[in-house]
Amino acid sequence: MIKSRQSQSRAFTVLELLVVVAIIAVIAGLLLASLRGASDASRVAKTRGIMRAVSVGLDAFKSDHGYHPVVLNGNSQDRDGPAWRDVTPAPVPIVGNQPFPLADYQVDMQRWYSMTTIPEYLLGVGGRDSDGYGATDIDVNSTGERPALGIRSPGLDGAWGSTIFGEGRFEDRAFGLYEDPSANAAQMKLREPGRVYGPYLGIEGDVRLGKILPAATWTAAPSSEEQANEIGQDPVRVIDENSQDWLNPDAAIVLLDPFDRPIEYFCNPYSPGDPSSIDQRKSTGISGSVPPMRPSLADIVRLRPSSFGSESEFDGNVSADVFNSHVRDLRGDFSASIAARTASYALFSGGIDGAYNPWLRAHPLNSDNIVEFGR
Repeated sequence: MIKSRQSQSRAFTVLELLVVVAIIAVIAGLLLASLRGASDASRVAKTRGIMRAVSVGLDAFKSDHGYHPVVLNGNSQDRDGPAWRDVTPAPVPIVGNQPFPLADYQVDMQRWYSMTTIPEYLLGVGGRDSDGYGATDIDVNSTGERPALGIRSPGLDGAWGSTIFGEGRFEDRAFGLYEDPSANAAQMKLREPGRVYGPYLGIEGDVRLGKILPAATWTAAPSSEEQANEIGQDPVRVIDENSQDWLNPDAAIVLLDPFDRPIEYFCNPYSPGDPSSIDQRKSTGISGSVPPMRPSLADIVRLRPSSFGSESEFDGNVSADVFNSHVRDLRGDFSASIAARTASYALFSGGIDGAYNPWLRAHPLNSDNIVEFGR
């Protein structure tokens, strides 16, 4: 008897089905990895584009006011970390005496930067009570403003007089608009308000704003490489418009990168109350071990490349000008880029993983950091 053609066909075995499924899974995984890589590369490119736009705004601001914006950091009133909007003087590396011993300077310099300077100075996100800009058609006593963006000139001290009249606190800036901040309201007179400027940065396209709140207090500075490996980025929590904390009055506005992390702003240390002047204060050094040094952005470990592409980028700190010496990381590594040593400001993003290690230069978390220097 002749067998039917259908009975002669062989069905797939379970093993063969599993092999086919495995092959499909591998191909799908490769496709997803490729798409993820393309997406990450696109976000890196967008981050660099945003930083270039911010750099243009920072340089335009300097053209108008004579200095790049100050660092709004805020350690006053028990506030920890870079989330807030108070003016913070630069650390000074004077060894063994006031104001900082060198070890403290190394730590404080890593934390002397701002997440709020960019929107405050390039957009002017504060109300009339903070930046003096704008008009309201709601109520003469209203702190709201229309248009919402734009600033009044921050003045010579870079902070609307707050460092002249007080301690540089955000809530003291309104007093910078008055001749006598100690007088009662009936006696207050408006000072020369200064020129009004529109926003220096457009918020269309890839530029997005978010808000941050502190997630925790600063952890203690590490004393070893093992401890440094356990320390992540700064203690802030990013919130969006869908969060119930969006209207929290303590939430500070920040500029987000495409990875949903705040873009950080660093500035070369300037003289207290005079952001147009480079801080000339320097350390006294330690005989035989640490030479005298003057602060620069090369002191910021995470602004240093995790690896150097060429010797022309490398600052091995062998210059005869010992005042340009900079701090070492926890491995004793003081190598930095020439760009960091000579920059006036820097912009920073943690990149694809959104994380970095601020204590070790050549660390895996720092390999994807995105840094833009400006002069």
